[in-house]
Amino acid sequence: MHKTSEWLQSFSTSQNPVRKTELRREPGQPCVKISITGGKGGVGKTSIALKTAQELASAGYKTLLIDCDSNLSNTAIKLGLPLDNKFEKILSGEAQFEDCLISRGNFHLLPACNGSVSVFESKINFDDVIIDIIASHENDYDYILLDCPAGASREALTLNAYCDHRWVVVTPDKSSITDSYSLVS
Repeated sequence: MHKTSEWLQSFSTSQNPVRKTELRREPGQPCVKISITGGKGGVGKTSIALKTAQELASAGYKTLLIDCDSNLSNTAIKLGLPLDNKFEKILSGEAQFEDCLISRGNFHLLPACNGSVSVFESKINFDDVIIDIIASHENDYDYILLDCPAGASREALTLNAYCDHRWVVVTPDKSSITDSYSLVS
């Protein structure tokens, strides 16, 4: 057997079962924060973030997924939801977190904006807003997942650094590998 195959099989849940108690946070402790990130766009970050969040929610964990691509949000698109720029109202102070949240049982989604000129032109530090949202609501969730924008921007690096875990999504493309290496270096 190839070494790669052996390594992949070592993660098999039948060989290494994970108990729910290992995943759940302790009462009174903040949630587990995971960023799904990568150096290049189009590698599947949003798909992985959505599927992971939905699976955690269906396993009984209260899960929040935040789309952190401030002006090119794709989470709502992938779920077939109508596009809106409600998140723009959070940025302007006209709306609260709860006003913009999409809830489906234990799965909660906070989509960002799609093509908002005012968000594009604003001087708001989007990462600061996201971190404030997480800090205000981390005791309400078991998991908070961040669907981070591609690349090594200050915003992406700050959000990745704030999380407990960082999942770097890479495809076997030279640019994906090179860009992801730059992100983690």
